[in-house]
Amino acid sequence: MSNMHLTLAILGIGIIAAVFLYNTWSIRRHLSRLAADEADGDASGAAPTAPAAEAAEGDGSASHPGDAAMPHEAVLDALIFSLGSIQLDAPVSGKAALAAHPRTQRVGSKYFRIEGLNTQTRVWEIPQPQAQYGEFQAGIQLADRQGALHEIEFSRYVILTQGFADAIGGAAYFPDMVHEVARARELDQFAAQHDATLSFMVLARHATWTPGYIRQTAARYGFDNTTTPGRMEIQPSTAGSPPVLVLEYDPNAALADELDQVPIRNFILTLDVNSVSREENPFGRLRAAIDGMTRDMEGILTDPDGRAVPPMALEQMEADITRIQDALDARGLSAGSMSARVLFR
Repeated sequence: MSNMHLTLAILGIGIIAAVFLYNTWSIRRHLSRLAADEADGDASGAAPTAPAAEAAEGDGSASHPGDAAMPHEAVLDALIFSLGSIQLDAPVSGKAALAAHPRTQRVGSKYFRIEGLNTQTRVWEIPQPQAQYGEFQAGIQLADRQGALHEIEFSRYVILTQGFADAIGGAAYFPDMVHEVARARELDQFAAQHDATLSFMVLARHATWTPGYIRQTAARYGFDNTTTPGRMEIQPSTAGSPPVLVLEYDPNAALADELDQVPIRNFILTLDVNSVSREENPFGRLRAAIDGMTRDMEGILTDPDGRAVPPMALEQMEADITRIQDALDARGLSAGSMSARVLFR
């Protein structure tokens, strides 16, 4: 038992409840990764089925590399990608590179990407038709929230990259697969230990609410409406970044003809810790929204299963989030950075 738990245990029954809720939150952080690890373990000893292979190809149905789900402005980061190099005897045009680029931009759930070194700017970038490139690099994501890169995915990455290299007259060089898979597992373990998405439910204590009342109250705490029915967000200070906080309520109620007549008994507040820069003060803003909205709306704060959340649980979560953010900073994967957003997706 940690010193934190020993300290809390002697403070009484109320604190024990807080520890229970905290532990529940901690366990839930890892469920998706544990399930993914089991799936990877089953897959590592057998060849992929035809549907799985089709899915890997189908993930990249977009015709151009820049259309992939991976953000266009992202670059291949050796911290979270396994990188292979493609050497050339002479520069290759971006048009030729795009024509040779594999259709798929994912291998399994992992991003697959090819970048070229622009001969004029000396910057790595997604190939552009009018540019010339002196060399290329291909990367496969080492880990994501679905689990670590495994041998089958790495082999598929090598095949795709080799095909591209052959098409443009280049020579491909790859790191050792055993070493890269070990890196992937270590990164996945680190990520699993530092992955946190918080979701809280606010329940109506007495009278139910209407969509208009929820929107009006949420707006006072920085939430904006979105095009998705029943979803509001606190926008980040940097354009293109994920929302700081998300508020969700019944989408059917949001689409009702008479919004003032639709009763709503709860809504959900969510913070994806790893996707939001600590400079946005995400947990502080979450606490402000929780405290203010539960007070203004006479609501009760619970976990997603309806169990009441005492203040001590929030205080412990805040301390744990700070530790997570510190660890991510030390690893070079600061919360909210492009690399963190790619890793924790």
